[in-house]
Amino acid sequence: MRGAKRASNHFPDSSNDRGSLTVLTSGLFVLLLLLSFGLIDVSNAYVAKKELLHIGEAAISNASHSLAASRYYNGQLSVAHLQSGKTEFRVPIDCSAAQSTFYSEISGENLRGFPIQVENWSCQDDVLTASLKSSISLPLQLPLIGGAIGDPIAVDATIGATSLYGSS
Repeated sequence: MRGAKRASNHFPDSSNDRGSLTVLTSGLFVLLLLLSFGLIDVSNAYVAKKELLHIGEAAISNASHSLAASRYYNGQLSVAHLQSGKTEFRVPIDCSAAQSTFYSEISGENLRGFPIQVENWSCQDDVLTASLKSSISLPLQLPLIGGAIGDPIAVDATIGATSLYGSS
């Protein structure tokens, strides 16, 4: 009997712990749900950035085909010396025509209903670069936090293009 009393003193009364597993399970479920919402929103923003890149790449690709005919037919190819020691010959691009083409292509596009703005445009050494910016709405809104979570988030992308004639 003495051994039985000692054993019962070492084990707490489990009748007071009733329902604690339910609270733990519910808490972990809520945490998992919040993490899932965050993951869905982050993946949506990643896909939106890819969409913006594709729109920009199509526009800058068309713009890079704006040939500076007089320079091209006079044999004035652009020469770029790369860090690897190679030389690149580029087809001359008419910068004003390329800019006009790019802006007209972008003005007709939108990203999920939001307009796309050109943040930066550059045509230097027959290399075109542009920075685009737009916004998207998140698919899952968290009503518990409110305010800033429901606002659209900014998405930006930087793209570039050139027309290569050859390299040596």
